[in-house]
Amino acid sequence: GKSALEMCDWYAWKFKRLLEGLEQKGILDDTLVVWATDMGDSQLHFNWNVPWLFAGATNTINAGKFVSLREGQQERSWEFDQVGARKCQSHGRVLNTIASMFGYDAQFRDDEAGNDAAIINEMLRNG
Repeated sequence: GKSALEMCDWYAWKFKRLLEGLEQKGILDDTLVVWATDMGDSQLHFNWNVPWLFAGATNTINAGKFVSLREGQQERSWEFDQVGARKCQSHGRVLNTIASMFGYDAQFRDDEAGNDAAIINEMLRNG
């Protein structure tokens, strides 16, 4: 079997090929491509602090920028930090931001209490 690193390299190569193909067809600037995983740290099996990679959609997305969706620095730990995890932005906020890029008002929720998830303005070109 392949190691996790080899699998990640393979997916990165496929992602690059997809972007190159969209660019060759002249549609990358009008297409948002998202690469995400369900694990923030697969070695610790945490599903918070998850990385998202956005490409394309140059008229909409704040390209070439790292946007931290977490307050402060997170140290690796085998202990699950409920307080730290709640300081991360929810997937609902990311999904609502993506929807807003295309003119939709999505209603993804922010937490278990069902609060509306706000838009992440730092991700938007005009945010």
